[in-house]
Amino acid sequence: MSSPTGPQADVTRHPREPLTETPSPEAFRKARADGNERLRASGSLFESFFSLDEAAYAPGALPTSVKELLGLVVSVMKDCEECVYYHLERCDEEQVARDQVIEALQIALVGGGSVTIPLLRRAVSYMEKSRISPRRKRERSSSESENARPSAATPSVCASLKVART
Repeated sequence: MSSPTGPQADVTRHPREPLTETPSPEAFRKARADGNERLRASGSLFESFFSLDEAAYAPGALPTSVKELLGLVVSVMKDCEECVYYHLERCDEEQVARDQVIEALQIALVGGGSVTIPLLRRAVSYMEKSRISPRRKRERSSSESENARPSAATPSVCASLKVART
């Protein structure tokens, strides 16, 4: 009798089980384009959704680069591996600095918890495979600097107000 664990184990895969190996950027792009064309040919509702998606990510009060970072975080939180790869590529096209992408992934980790770690590993691997380039750190504008979170050396609001713990 064989052991239920180990390389010989008969494993039933869940239909939504994520990819175990990060695809090449070229394979991902081709599969995505082919799939989208099949959807577009299947009915007008799909095309309407694609139009809605395009409108949502158009520049507005938030620049497209920020919207792509938000899309990346949502994609991690929703455990959508293909969406993560797509938003990583869009962040690269929008010239989002690598350190900004990493910070967005860290926010996704905080929001989603340790269950997001496997997808975050694949996201970083995809970034390396697609050679998403590290860009200079973006300089903060004066308004961003004024609104930035306080550093560890800056007292918190609670400490400043001398709020006692009860």
